[in-house]
Amino acid sequence: MTKALTVIAECVDIRSGKRYQPGQVFDPAPTPDQASRLVAAGCLPKEAVAATEKADEAAEKKKADDAKAAEKAAKILAAQQKVAAAKADIETAEASVAAAADKDADEKKAAADSLSAAKERLSTAEAELAKLTK
Repeated sequence: MTKALTVIAECVDIRSGKRYQPGQVFDPAPTPDQASRLVAAGCLPKEAVAATEKADEAAEKKKADDAKAAEKAAKILAAQQKVAAAKADIETAEASVAAAADKDADEKKAAADSLSAAKERLSTAEAELAKLTK
């Protein structure tokens, strides 16, 4: 891309105000629209348009890939938080079961049900996390 962006006539980058002399490399690369204008003005070779379009496409792809990666990271973090919350719920439910050992049957059943539900949430959260981290 360096050859395609080598200045052939003096010009100014409208984004930064930087002045380029013949032989210098136009860096950072212009946008495809700007490259078209600079080619039309005789400041850059014709190859500049194709080079900047290709660079622009690569930048868009990278942006999309980065967004996908960030979304996946957010989902993994949410799944990890669900796992941690489910583990905390299990600890709480186990304490309730232990405390209910001396109580009536209804309290024991409620504590046991709470523990079962917490274990199910943990299992679901761990499965979701495993699926995301494959």
